[in-house]
Amino acid sequence: LSSGKMGFAIARAAAEAAAGRRAASLESLTLTEGLRLNRHERHLLSLAYQSLGEPDRCIRLMEGLTREQPSEARFWSDLGVCASMTGGKSRAMECFDKAVKLDPLFLPAAFSLGAMLAQQGRADEALRLYEQALSKPSARDWAGLRGRIEAERKTLRRQR
Repeated sequence: LSSGKMGFAIARAAAEAAAGRRAASLESLTLTEGLRLNRHERHLLSLAYQSLGEPDRCIRLMEGLTREQPSEARFWSDLGVCASMTGGKSRAMECFDKAVKLDPLFLPAAFSLGAMLAQQGRADEALRLYEQALSKPSARDWAGLRGRIEAERKTLRRQR
């Protein structure tokens, strides 16, 4: 399959999952996984597994991506999400922390790490992290996430 067709196959599997056809979706993804995929396609595939509640498959793909591109904050953040799905909170925090160190303005990782810090009673650390993440304008597609971080920051400030 060409790169475009592989992307389509992954998108089709995601649509099958959204329509409640989980088994068909997993079958499509498993077949797609056996093909020669580029990094972008493997990332899409890992996110599809994540959305289907298949964190172990997501982790396997994301670990490969982080080995290939260790400076990509998005990959570390997504690996953190999958690790948290398996109950691996310390590993998830390590991944989110790595993502934030690579890109302090990467809001998905900052939000996730901040929430975990706050849950551990480390509100001052979470607040500093949120302040740093909100220090500069962010991508438009993160407007909702930015609003959530601002709300969490406000809550943490009130609790001081």
